[in-house]
Amino acid sequence: MPKQYEKVIGFIASETGYSEDKILIKTRLYHDVGLDGDEAEEFIEAFAEAFNVDMKGFEFYRYFNKEGLDSLALLGSLFKTKRDQKPLDEITVEMLEQAALRKRWNA
Repeated sequence: MPKQYEKVIGFIASETGYSEDKILIKTRLYHDVGLDGDEAEEFIEAFAEAFNVDMKGFEFYRYFNKEGLDSLALLGSLFKTKRDQKPLDEITVEMLEQAALRKRWNA
């Protein structure tokens, strides 16, 4: 197991409380670990700082939901079905490892 991979796994476990034993190369932050909203935003900021990763171009709302709902979003959500909602893209441990190695987000 490469050193950077181990560091990323340790970081995810320490920041989220998710068991290191359950974190694999294909583990997804939103879908598996359950990161979302403000917690996800704080995690991404901490990841960028810890691994010195340039996150320019990172589109938060591609991967995570917004924290809470404003009144317009709440009204809109009443009339939308699951089919109307765009599924979130995945961020995997492998993607984080690659960003840590390259020192920039490139997904």
